[in-house]
Amino acid sequence: MGSFDPHMLFFAIPELIPYITGLPELMDGIASCAGAEYINGSYEFDCKDAESIPDLVITYGQIPLHIAPKRLIKKVTDFCIWAFLPDS
Repeated sequence: MGSFDPHMLFFAIPELIPYITGLPELMDGIASCAGAEYINGSYEFDCKDAESIPDLVITYGQIPLHIAPKRLIKKVTDFCIWAFLPDS
């Protein structure tokens, strides 16, 4: 079947897929941990706070996948948006 190297670099947000959606309760929890607030249909926060956001760690089976915050944040003029959205 092949093998999988969990130490490879993964990009959570390719340029063609700007958001990750999921259950509102889950997305709210993840965004809250990052300090983002749901405003105007997206999770927003001050870009200067982006440096203090830790890696997002998702465990798949026994393998922890670390996603750097820079892969989950998009700067929009004078604020930043978080890549997660609640699925409506």
